[in-house]
Amino acid sequence: MLETGSVGSVGRTVMGIAMIGLAALVLTQGDKQVESWLVDHSPDWLKTLTTRY
Repeated sequence: MLETGSVGSVGRTVMGIAMIGLAALVLTQGDKQVESWLVDHSPDWLKTLTTRY
């Protein structure tokens, strides 16, 4: 079983790695490619809903 302190430490480490990954995507303009892929593969009803207003 994990102790309470170690769970927080693992969570903080995972969050830090995720933030570094997101920062790398933004700096390399990779976030635009991910966004484009998501828009291309999202259903029409979702595109209509999100662009209606």
